[in-house]
Amino acid sequence: MIGIITDAMDPMGRGRVRLRIPAMPGADSAWALTCVPFGGPAAAKPKVSDQVVIAFENGDSSRLVVLGKLAG
Repeated sequence: MIGIITDAMDPMGRGRVRLRIPAMPGADSAWALTCVPFGGPAAAKPKVSDQVVIAFENGDSSRLVVLGKLAG
């Protein structure tokens, strides 16, 4: 599923983001965890308006995980 980042300023400093999911109209999502292949300075942080691929942990739509960013 595709999401669009609407907030990348995690108040807990854990690198989470909030999303708008076009296929699920309504308010922004809960805070979503982000996957990164490697940590460190080479890992690009997501930005507002980035399009990302998302999944739901154990099928629970309130537990989102960002799997990666779409190029372009």
